[in-house]
Amino acid sequence: DEKSALNIMFGTFLDEHGVIAKSETSKYPTEKYNNSFFNSRILHNFNKMSLISHTHWNESEYSYVSGNNINNYIITDAGYDFKGERITKTQQSTFGFSFARKTISNLLNSEIQRDRFNIFYNDVVKKGSFIYSDGFSANYADDFGWKYSYGIQLKYLLTNDLKISYEYDDGYKLPSFFEQYSSFGQWRGNSNIESESVKTNEIGLSINNNILKLEVSLFHRLTKNALDWELSDSDDYWIAVNIPQVTVNGHHLEANINVESIPLIKFISEINFDYTFLNLTHDSGIFRNTSNYLVHQFRSDLNYGIIFGLTQSWVLRYEDPINMSSRWLIDTYFNLPIWKLNSTFSIENLLDVQYEDESEFEAPGRWMKFGLQFQYF
Repeated sequence: DEKSALNIMFGTFLDEHGVIAKSETSKYPTEKYNNSFFNSRILHNFNKMSLISHTHWNESEYSYVSGNNINNYIITDAGYDFKGERITKTQQSTFGFSFARKTISNLLNSEIQRDRFNIFYNDVVKKGSFIYSDGFSANYADDFGWKYSYGIQLKYLLTNDLKISYEYDDGYKLPSFFEQYSSFGQWRGNSNIESESVKTNEIGLSINNNILKLEVSLFHRLTKNALDWELSDSDDYWIAVNIPQVTVNGHHLEANINVESIPLIKFISEINFDYTFLNLTHDSGIFRNTSNYLVHQFRSDLNYGIIFGLTQSWVLRYEDPINMSSRWLIDTYFNLPIWKLNSTFSIENLLDVQYEDESEFEAPGRWMKFGLQFQYF
């Protein structure tokens, strides 16, 4: 009826990602998984209040392939979520809880299980040109106990087009089962690793009008007991570890320019620019992720129509890793809607630039993809 709705979704899909190595002896695995899922969601509306209940079941079969070796394991996740939402002219509040059980088999000789429980709330309050939001989450996992997350955000509209903001987040991340218990190829789990804690401060400035949308932010992130993989002294394998402290300082700039009203180039619908700078410091060691990051990262998008609904996009990327040579990359994307079908074709790394993100981690080179989507309604 008009006050309630039921949504049920179920299906299965296959996926494969990871490193497509040019050598079968590569120590980096390709991960494949077969996923089956079921979700049911019930929504009830009561004037200013809405209630949502959600039941899910998800089973994923993972296959890690390294050379001629294959390791299979299955993760099953089932649980229930409940959320309430109340909206007024000046305030939006959400609250709720969830509980779930995750089990994994074949990673060790015995089945591993993690039960978790979560309770949360979030408020967004608007008063004139001022917007304030905060949120709190209490989380329990039977193998790590209680963890808490908290965050606030302040926004002030200086004008209709100009806004300043401040954001603070205090959160955490639990180790994955693979980080705790894997023993395969070049990977060694560590059952003694702890959860990591993250504190983030960010100051932002944004401009939004008919021609320009600009966002600039400065951020500082402090992570303690950061989860990562450390190369062994013999260089034979990676072992899961906690890095005592990782500090990240940086800034981000994103600009979207509407150029349809500009003569000569008005056939172009939009031009985007995105730039990120990172300055990262960490305790001594050679780590799988923390020791390999992009100091400078730039991206520019250009979109325009061609004919009969066919559109094309160009993407120019610049990446400057901390340990490798910098590179310029070009991608192009085509999109053509026909009736209820939407077809896409893309060529990534058009110039087939050869590079590595880290030692022995070769990028796949030129990469072409085709997709077709059917929309019934």
